[in-house]
Amino acid sequence: MKLFTCQHCDQVLYFENVRCEKCGHRLGYLAETNVLSALEPAADAKDATPGQPGVWQALAARGKLFRFCANAAYHACNWLIPADAAESYCIACRHNRTVPDLTPADNVFAWRKLEMAKHRLFYTCSSCACHWPIVSTRRRMGWFSTSSPRRRRRPCPR
Repeated sequence: MKLFTCQHCDQVLYFENVRCEKCGHRLGYLAETNVLSALEPAADAKDATPGQPGVWQALAARGKLFRFCANAAYHACNWLIPADAAESYCIACRHNRTVPDLTPADNVFAWRKLEMAKHRLFYTCSSCACHWPIVSTRRRMGWFSTSSPRRRRRPCPR
């Protein structure tokens, strides 16, 4: 995994970091640019806590506003989506078809580990230019059918 740098204080950051250890800035991952960015609450944001409707200014993308993926409420995702996006989930979390019952604490812990691995996979694929379309898009294009027991396999278009 690539090491990142805090845009506020130049501290070395890791992919799963959610807060800079040196300056305390909140961190979020920008999938479009493969950057872990330091964040500051947007001036007009009433609430800027993860998982809430808080709006953030990414120091790595000045002039754009972001909010956290809905799974940030469970501390399972640190990815950002545009503040005006219709989706509630980031590109990686939109691939979830089933989420376990999060009532038992053991399930939450196991799900977070699974999400961490999935986010690493998406990071690796995007940095290798192997972009994956959203499952619903693949279904619309007829790449596979969930009604048949055998899935048709086609190469990923580039």
